[in-house]
Amino acid sequence: MQGRTVRKTSPALRIPAWVRVGSRYTRSGAMVFFTAVLLTSATYVFLYFTHLVFPGNYLWVIFSRPGSVPIASTTTVLFYMTIGLLAGKWLRLRVERAAFDLDFLPSNVGETIDQTVALGISTKIDLLPPAERRLILVNRLRESLQRLANTGSTSEMAQIMNDLSTVDRNQAESGYTIVKFLIALIPIFGFIGTVLGMSQAISQFSGLIEGAKELADIQGQLGGVTTGLGTAFETTLIALVQSAIIMFLHAGVQKREDDFLTEADSYLIKNVLGRLKVQTEAVSLSEVFAKEMQAINLSMVDRAAELEEAIRGGAAGRARK
Repeated sequence: MQGRTVRKTSPALRIPAWVRVGSRYTRSGAMVFFTAVLLTSATYVFLYFTHLVFPGNYLWVIFSRPGSVPIASTTTVLFYMTIGLLAGKWLRLRVERAAFDLDFLPSNVGETIDQTVALGISTKIDLLPPAERRLILVNRLRESLQRLANTGSTSEMAQIMNDLSTVDRNQAESGYTIVKFLIALIPIFGFIGTVLGMSQAISQFSGLIEGAKELADIQGQLGGVTTGLGTAFETTLIALVQSAIIMFLHAGVQKREDDFLTEADSYLIKNVLGRLKVQTEAVSLSEVFAKEMQAINLSMVDRAAELEEAIRGGAAGRARK
């Protein structure tokens, strides 16, 4: 341990309180749904007051049309739910990135990591709260160093690092399953609104043709037809705009998570595996040298035994003569 700096106490993560609270809050599906309903209600209240200030506001018209309200309100709830899930992902990444500031490794970059240092670092990590030990970077560091401390094999340590990297990327990809489902579901509700609106318009138009006798009657019943067409197109418009916004946010959050996982791989390669390079070469050379010497010793012993047997055989032959 001489020449190496390993702290006895575990450092703490520096994470803002609002990030911690928000990260926990968005993990609950019920809370995300409840918040989405509240935000949808607030959206309608806001649009209503803007309608009072600016009569004929187009947003209020398309959201408040009688045939559009069920579809528009449903897609808006799904829209806010998806944003809540993406916000939870973003906050979680803020927590995960805080692990880069933890000072577990020896302060001198030129120092190597052996079994003793690995055991000391993994012991410090065990002092962290369970939630912080489950962080991606901390968990990878802990599992790999424990493997090195237990086996002394750097190849096994590198293998478990690679396995954990694969697992983390698979989990990150599967974590967007619900988000992708909601992104696909919102346009479906928009198309349902289109079908309902078109059905309403066709029904009104059929009744208009059958019951109207004069032009005045036709003009009086055209309002129902246009209302149905308005529902058909406006619900689709709302759903497509909401989907476009969510897809943009989803792409940004997913790229940020991919960048984090790549940075975690780079951090471990540079700060852990990079410090094992010289040590690994030395161990490998010593093992090869020891095996070669053992083989030479065994060969010399065998040759000495054969020579001794030959000498005994020759002496016995001369004695018989």
